[in-house]
Amino acid sequence: MMSERENVEKNDWGIILIIFLLVLSSFFLFFGNVISTYKINKNNPSYEDNVNLSGSLDFVVNLTNFQLNNTRHYHNSILKIEGRVYEPTSPNNPGSGVNIAIVINSIMDETYSNITDTNGEFEIYYQIPELLNVYSEHKIEADSIDNPDIEPNNYFMINVSANSHIDVSYIDSPYLPGEEFDLTGYLKYNDQNGNGISNAPITYYWTNGTFDWSSDSFSTASTDGSISESLFLPSNPHSAQLFLNLSYMGDFPNINSTNILIGPFDIFHNISCTWNIINETSEGQDYTIRGQIWAKNNPSLKIYNRRANFYYEGEGLIGGTTTDSNGNFTFSYSIPSGTGNRTISVQLVNTAGVFLSNQTLIFITVSNPVLPNPLIITPFQWFFIIGIPIIIGVIAALGIYGYLYYKKEISASRLVNIPLEGKIRNLKILKDSGRIEEALSYLFNAIYVELVAAKFGRKRNANETIRDFAIISVQDFRLDPAKIYPFIQKIEQIIYAQPFKITEEEFYKTIELFSPVYYQLTGYNFVLNF
Repeated sequence: MMSERENVEKNDWGIILIIFLLVLSSFFLFFGNVISTYKINKNNPSYEDNVNLSGSLDFVVNLTNFQLNNTRHYHNSILKIEGRVYEPTSPNNPGSGVNIAIVINSIMDETYSNITDTNGEFEIYYQIPELLNVYSEHKIEADSIDNPDIEPNNYFMINVSANSHIDVSYIDSPYLPGEEFDLTGYLKYNDQNGNGISNAPITYYWTNGTFDWSSDSFSTASTDGSISESLFLPSNPHSAQLFLNLSYMGDFPNINSTNILIGPFDIFHNISCTWNIINETSEGQDYTIRGQIWAKNNPSLKIYNRRANFYYEGEGLIGGTTTDSNGNFTFSYSIPSGTGNRTISVQLVNTAGVFLSNQTLIFITVSNPVLPNPLIITPFQWFFIIGIPIIIGVIAALGIYGYLYYKKEISASRLVNIPLEGKIRNLKILKDSGRIEEALSYLFNAIYVELVAAKFGRKRNANETIRDFAIISVQDFRLDPAKIYPFIQKIEQIIYAQPFKITEEEFYKTIELFSPVYYQLTGYNFVLNF
């Protein structure tokens, strides 16, 4: 039988066991409630949206795709920027619902932004703008747009590259060998909308597809990368078409190279013209000069988009126009006084120093007089019917005699003028290209001989020597021998006695000898501004 002490001890152990079980049950109930609450809130977005990112908690923005660091990318390419917002002292505590934007070179660009998800992660697709300098490194960070307590934790460095693009314009028309070719345009980054690449060397050469002429180069403008060059076509093209190759070698690895082939450009050597005009008209009439210019020996090649000047016999240059896309031209002119056959010429303007012309004849008749209204003659006026015709006849005879005498005097002393601007330009081209003998021969044949023909109606015959024509000028036209012969002797000396040995000094001395001759024929001094 148990004692009373044993019963007391047994009761104490029971009480302890009951207390222990109660405490253990309370612990499990509390822990289960915490776990349940965590699971519920984890699946509830409002929980993450309400994370406290201020106060005692400091959050950072960390870029995570480290493979982008120190890499190179092209303008306009797209980078995927990945990162995460979290508390650095507790990385498992993410910052969700944070509005993050890209920061380039310490400047935030809110165009590229994203809101962090429940894990604090974000992805931003950033398109590299063309304004990023290809010669500098660029720092990429991410930062909160509206929370100053969040700071970037790291950054990447990238380099950028650009493509290049040549954009040029020119006159699309057929060209003569050795003619000037005007080229304008730009060398740009990436495409035709990019910024200009300044001080960049452009290499060019002409080609006909099988043969390449030697290359040359020029540089783009230092201000905006523009191109403004006057190139020259080869003087000895071996085909009917040429191409122009332009290339930029680039600046690796910053700028890629580019190349452009423009053309083809049709090549011609001479011209012919199909005239579309009325062959007969009268003085004072408005007259339309029409026609089509095409390449001689190649009628299918029309000389389009080219400047053409027109000359009327006895009047010289009367104007000019530009041919259309089919080589057609139209020019209006008021026919001056003078009857009979008259020559109309078209001359192609060019920079190769080549005289290209074609002409046609028209017949000019006397203009029709305007008849007055018929008069009602009274008996009193019959006296005037008899007397007035006699008076008019006498006056008319005197007037005609005076007019013819006056015309004779004026004709004998008139000073002539020929279109000199184009001839001076041709003279300069020949002289500047080193063909001084040809230039002085051109001075005699194209200027002096034409002046004599314009003033005295006497052209040089094919069998007449230079000296023969000089003697005729003195004997028949009464030109001053003291002015004519020194000039003629110099021309003969240059052409026959000193070929290919003429200096610029002798060229200008010959011009000085020609000036008094020119003054005697025109009344003006012959002055060269080159």
